[in-house]
Amino acid sequence: MQQFYSFFRRSGQILGIDFLEEDAALIRTVFEKNGSRVLDAEFCPWEENEQQAQTLSRRVRDISSLRIPVVSALSLQSYQLLQIQPPQVKESEMKMAVGWQVKDLINLPLEQTVLDYFPAPHIPGQGEIIHVVAADMKAVQRRVDFLKQARLKIRAIDIPELALRNIVLNDVDSDGNLALLYMEEEKGLILIYKQGDLCLSRTIRSGLSDLQKAGDANPASDLLEADDTGTPALESVLLDLQRTFDYFESNFRSNPVSTLLLDPQIGDMPELQDYLKQNLDMSVRLLGLERFVGENVTYQEQGKYLLALGCSLKSG
Repeated sequence: MQQFYSFFRRSGQILGIDFLEEDAALIRTVFEKNGSRVLDAEFCPWEENEQQAQTLSRRVRDISSLRIPVVSALSLQSYQLLQIQPPQVKESEMKMAVGWQVKDLINLPLEQTVLDYFPAPHIPGQGEIIHVVAADMKAVQRRVDFLKQARLKIRAIDIPELALRNIVLNDVDSDGNLALLYMEEEKGLILIYKQGDLCLSRTIRSGLSDLQKAGDANPASDLLEADDTGTPALESVLLDLQRTFDYFESNFRSNPVSTLLLDPQIGDMPELQDYLKQNLDMSVRLLGLERFVGENVTYQEQGKYLLALGCSLKSG
């Protein structure tokens, strides 16, 4: 993918930053001959009497250098991800042609979006497919301006689907087609990767808050009945997963998904893990980040580190 904003000079280290409501997650990774290694993982709380850009600048300067290349991902609300057949034009004309092809499919006028694209895996018997990112130009500019105010060196502004892919590629315990259930407070993402390439990205209506409410209203011991019937929130997540897997198998003419990786924050919701294990014919397990961020990090903290880690593992 050609990032919205990038510097192409390679560096031995990358700082991944994810902006959260009360703080920012920072992960610094070094790339060595034998692979990548996390040097620092911490949260930068926003100071009440200091501008956030100043707080971030000071904290980055404490752990590294303001010249370290920074990668950050947009929020899910800031862009759309579409799949289309690419227009048959010269590479130099692709972005303009792609814009005309998706202009009626996106939520904002074309002149208010930043467009980019990257290839999708080949589908037997079908033509070439590409992923198209249509990002809110103002949201991209706000992120760029904030990082510049913090005096940071921007390497790339990415999207969660590709940041999370970097973590999946480091999951050595999995093979075959992988799915990842990524959760935010108000919504989630179902992602399917085939040999490390993104095949599908589906937004779901259920978020962490919905699942937590279900758990509060129904003690864990009562959530699952003998007939494996869960609460509406659990059933909704399961139905979204099943529909996505069915679509993947039929449209990508591929083997079934072999492993479902769960957002680390779902570690605090054993009822959801158990429900999915009982109702899905595949391996279902948490995407643990302990080997990156340490053994004494809670599930919630691992989830908050997820996008920052994915950004810091950007090697290309």
